[in-house]
Amino acid sequence: MKMKKTLKYLCTAAVCIGLLGGSFGVTYSYLTEKRSAKNSFTVGETVITVVEEIGKDYIPPKKLEPGIAFKKAPYIRNDGNLPCYVRMSADFSDNKAKAFCKPLEIGDKWELQSDGFYYYTELLQPGENTTPLFEKVEIKEETDENDLIDFDIYVYGEAVQHTDHESDHPADEYLTVWEQYEEAGT
Repeated sequence: MKMKKTLKYLCTAAVCIGLLGGSFGVTYSYLTEKRSAKNSFTVGETVITVVEEIGKDYIPPKKLEPGIAFKKAPYIRNDGNLPCYVRMSADFSDNKAKAFCKPLEIGDKWELQSDGFYYYTELLQPGENTTPLFEKVEIKEETDENDLIDFDIYVYGEAVQHTDHESDHPADEYLTVWEQYEEAGT
C-alpha cells in the first residue's frame, strides 16, 4: 500500500512537473516572440495658388485710355503633393468696366461651363502650372475717356484632388470629377 501511495505521488509530481514545464515553454515563447512590421504612409494634400506676379504676369497701365491693352495673365500652380483638377472664375469689379473692356480671350485649355467657372481640361500634376486663364485686358477704342473708371478683375481658383493615379484619363474626366465633388456636397 505504501508503494502504491508513493507511486501515485510520483505520477502526480511527474504530471505537475510536465504541465509546469510545458506551460513554461509556451509562456517563454509567447513572451520572447518578436515580430515587427513597418506601416508607412503619407498624407496627400491638395494645395493650389493663383499666381499673378506684378511686373511679370500683370503689368498695369500707367493710365487708362481707350484702345490700350495691358498684360494680365493669371494661372494656377499646384503646390500640393497630389494631382488635381482646377477651375477659375474672373469677375470685373464693376459692370461699367466690363462694358468698356473687350471680352477676355480665354486660353485654349480652359472651358466655360454653365456654373460660370472656367475648367482646366488637363490634370495638373504637383509642381505644375496651368496655362494662363487669359493673357491681356483690352479697352475698346470707341470708349469715351470720361467713362473710364479704375477697376479690378477678381480671379478665384478651386481644386479637387484626383486619386486614380494609374489609369488613363478620358478627355472629359475633369467634368466627371467636379460633378462627383458637387454631388458629395463638399
